[in-house]
Amino acid sequence: MDTLNMVQFGKRVREARKAAKMNQEELAHLAGVNRPNLAKLERASKPYVRADTVYRLALALGVSADYLLGLPAPAAVDGEARHG
Repeated sequence: MDTLNMVQFGKRVREARKAAKMNQEELAHLAGVNRPNLAKLERASKPYVRADTVYRLALALGVSADYLLGLPAPAAVDGEARHG
């Protein structure tokens, strides 16, 4: 079983935050997480991230959870495109 690459996750969160022109405090507030926890995630100094945190960060950043997690784009289901 593969494990989540926390370095890649942190890098993607940081890049998406900067692209959205937010500082850590602003993103933490929008996502409902505390800033020290967000900083640890961006530095990959936490061994895991909770699913609800991924979800809230993705919503606040306007990206998919799949993107943050480094997953490939989802395939079409029954001929319909899926949106993340």
